[in-house]
Formats: sequence, structure tokens, C-alpha cells
Amino acid sequence: GDSTLLSELSTLRWWSKAFLISVPLVLILFAIWHWQFMMCGIILFLPSVRLIYWWYRNQALCPLDHVISSYAQGFYFLLFFGTGSGLIAFFFASIILYGFFLEITNDSGIWFWVWVVEYLRWTVFVFMEELWKALFLRWAKLRRQHRVGGYTRAHAVSGIGLSLGYATAQSLLFMVIVTAVLDSNGSARAQQTHEITSVEFGQMALWSIFFGVVSMPLNIMSTYLVGVSLANQPG
Repeated sequence: GDSTLLSELSTLRWWSKAFLISVPLVLILFAIWHWQFMMCGIILFLPSVRLIYWWYRNQALCPLDHVISSYAQGFYFLLFFGTGSGLIAFFFASIILYGFFLEITNDSGIWFWVWVVEYLRWTVFVFMEELWKALFLRWAKLRRQHRVGGYTRAHAVSGIGLSLGYATAQSLLFMVIVTAVLDSNGSARAQQTHEITSVEFGQMALWSIFFGVVSMPLNIMSTYLVGVSLANQPG
């Protein structure tokens, strides 16, 4: 019941408590920038509420700190390493691939090979993401197997928390880009006052729903499968 939830919250380690405090602070910063962005941020955090509800129904599986710390690692650290290295690899892959195809095609047939380049460079980006996810999950298994077991469903939960935290943070990052673009569009008055119109707010909401319905489930599914695979491996 509620007493169990409160007792679990009281046993959280300091970094898990710090993360829980940081979430409303992030939303407040969003509201200071654009209240519309804060609303989109709340939409993107809704799947995270579902994760807490799932733990509430399955408390015997693992402690709450296990779920929150995994989520926090994905939200901050994996975003920095995974998306950061992914964007760097994406940048260099773009230079190499465009240079290669321009050289061998002499700028002909660009309508065809540009799609090949897009596919390849986004594949590089996703590969870097998945590599960092596997590294984080491997590290989590070695670090926490004495607490929750390295061969149990509890370890696979690390993949869910990690990927959901990462997917949420990455979606928020992409929404920052979307909002910044919309912020600089529109009439001269809108650009001067940095006003988000109702139409632009609708576009932001659609992008938030897209990230929540498409990209976040894919992130969760892929990382959960990696977590299950690692849970079945010795060492």
C-alpha cells in the first residue's frame, strides 16, 4: 500500500532521491522557457508513471531504488554518452558517405543514393546507441547482481528503466530542437516575442505523441531484449 511506497522512498540512495528532485526542476525550467514545452514534457513523462505503477504492482520483484537508479542512468548518463557519441559518429559518417558517393557518381543519381546515405548514417547512430546500452546493462549486472541477482527478471528490469529514461530524455532533447525551430518561425512579432502560436503548440503536441508512441517503445523493446540476453549469460 501507500505505507510500502513511502518506506521504499525513504530507503532510496541519495542519487535516486536527487534524480526525483531534478525531474520537477526540469519541468519548471521548461515552463520558464515555454509553458507549451512543459506540457509536452509532461506528455513524454507519462510512460514513466506507468513504470512506477508497474513496480507498485510487482514490488516483490525488485526494490524501487533499482528501478529509479536504472531510469536515472538512462536519463542523464546514457543520453550524454549514447546520443553524444551517436551524433559524432553520425557527423563523420555523413562526411565520409557523402564524399564517397559524390566521388564515384560525379553528382549523378543523387535522388537514389541520398536515401542510401540516410539509411547508413542513421544505422551508425543507432549502432552507437545500442552499443552504449549494452555496456551500461553489462555494468549494471556486474554492479547489482549481489543485490537483485544477475540471472533474474529484476536484472531485465534494468533494461526497461534504462531505456525508458534514455528514450524520455532523448525525446525531450528532440523536442527542444522542434520548439527552438518553431520559436524562430512565424511573423516578425512572434519572432521578436518568442511566441508559440496555437498551431505551433498543436505541432509540438503531435511531435510529442509521435516520440511517445514510436521512438520510445522501440528503445524500450530493444534494450529489454538486451537485458534479458545478459541476464541469461554467466559472469
